[in-house]
Amino acid sequence: MEDKIKRIAAKYVKLYRGKGPQYVKVNISYELIHIYSKGILSSVGELLIKQGAFKLPEMAWNELRKEILDSFIDEISREVGKKCSLVSERTDFYEDTRTIIVKLDS
Repeated sequence: MEDKIKRIAAKYVKLYRGKGPQYVKVNISYELIHIYSKGILSSVGELLIKQGAFKLPEMAWNELRKEILDSFIDEISREVGKKCSLVSERTDFYEDTRTIIVKLDS
């Protein structure tokens, strides 16, 4: 199941980045799925961060966030065969990482 969730996560990074992440780690523990991705910024986002324009990639992500995460959670729910919900999402644009925690609902 972890490999399938990794593929789903990579697919969604590719959706807005244009290419897949450097790597995705998935850890399933009880009813929680922890997904850690490195390499989430587009080439333009990387350039903006290097130029010190940290807010611009964040603003773009905030515009897309709800639609992408809702679709991502729905696809994970279909894959695991249980309803899932977002517990938390933390994006660090400076480190080029994103951590998502999903709960398997009963």
